[in-house]
Amino acid sequence: MLPHESLVLALTSPRTWYEKIDLYFRNQGLLQNDVYHKFYYTLKDGQLMILILYVDDLLITRNHMTQIKWIMSQLKTKFEKINLGYLNFYLGVKFLSVNKGIFMCQKDNTWRILE
Repeated sequence: MLPHESLVLALTSPRTWYEKIDLYFRNQGLLQNDVYHKFYYTLKDGQLMILILYVDDLLITRNHMTQIKWIMSQLKTKFEKINLGYLNFYLGVKFLSVNKGIFMCQKDNTWRILE
């Protein structure tokens, strides 16, 4: 896995899991964005990790693999989850790993709007 790739997870649990995972993330020291409350992040020793919740999906990205391994091991102890692997397509956006980061493309959505 390259250092700029992301993972997407499907979390399998009841609808009320959001409250549980929110509390869990806060207890793990993750900070919550003031505007978008389903956006969590941590920055430790120059290592940034971002977690984004959407319904029952969890998108994780970071600039260092250690953080992904850490959060994955933590999530295993608390939640049933399915690791869907590398992020390719999410919410109508195509993702592609490139040398300096992640390229995001909404070409399909753009063509639909223009039609």
